[in-house]
Amino acid sequence: MSGQCRRMHLPDARELAGLTFVALDTETTGLSPRTAELVEVAAVRFRLSGEVLDRFAQLVDPCCDIPYAATAVHGITNDMVAHKPTIHEVLPSFFEFIDSADVVLIHNATFDLGFLRAAARRTTTSCPLSPVFCTLALARRRIPELSSHRLDLLVSRFLGRSGADHRAMGDAEALRQLFAMMVQRSPEMRIYQDLLAHARPKSFNDIPRSVRRYVPER
Repeated sequence: MSGQCRRMHLPDARELAGLTFVALDTETTGLSPRTAELVEVAAVRFRLSGEVLDRFAQLVDPCCDIPYAATAVHGITNDMVAHKPTIHEVLPSFFEFIDSADVVLIHNATFDLGFLRAAARRTTTSCPLSPVFCTLALARRRIPELSSHRLDLLVSRFLGRSGADHRAMGDAEALRQLFAMMVQRSPEMRIYQDLLAHARPKSFNDIPRSVRRYVPER
């Protein structure tokens, strides 16, 4: 319990430049963690200086067929995940990688956290203790002039690319760059307390046990 409190409540005066961040993304077979499975997880650990400390990317065998509609979005096929490790094998090391950072970043965090929380429950894996910030909520706060804050639109506008590629590592890398851009655009956001003033942190451990359906980014 003390470890959880320590990780969820970092010293407010910590400089953001001195923190380590993890940007993560997942791909799935569908929209609801009650009926769909993870097929890919990825994360990149970094500092705001632009230094990339490490990466984690893994295709996951969902032990079920991937619907055509899902493959049409992320391009992951049944052949690609055949003979890959299952989530029971992947999740412990993925969570260990995540928990090595001070702060976790996820775009539209409710979606990914719903799947990861469901997977943790099924595999009896302890969830990470690092605080999670939803960059969708942060973008809405920091860039209010936009009518939509979907990841692909932010990538197109601010990173000069055609949009998010809907593969977990590509989107995690894009998220890393977008978060650094938002901090650079916000001279008043320099310490952890400033980040708290712009977005409320979530926890892996207090996410609802199930998310009925994906809530689209806007």
